[in-house]
Amino acid sequence: MTADLFAHLDAELWFVKRLKDHGKDVFLGDTTAEIRKERIRQAILERGCDVAIIGRSVNGKPETYSAAFERLFKEPLESKPKRRSA
Repeated sequence: MTADLFAHLDAELWFVKRLKDHGKDVFLGDTTAEIRKERIRQAILERGCDVAIIGRSVNGKPETYSAAFERLFKEPLESKPKRRSA
């Protein structure tokens, strides 16, 4: 379990470093894992980087920001619908 957590954190840190190259610091201010995930999602969508190649997947094929986000966070990159208050 601990090894999985560190592997996820390493992958998240690598992802965040790549986004910082695009001018977005997701660690700015108070943060939690959920806040960072949403900041990463917004940074990708706001900059239109979803189809940009971020690196190579584990099998050596080019991987987009969108695919890397989905692999890392186990959910689609697309924006979550906003909840309406009752």
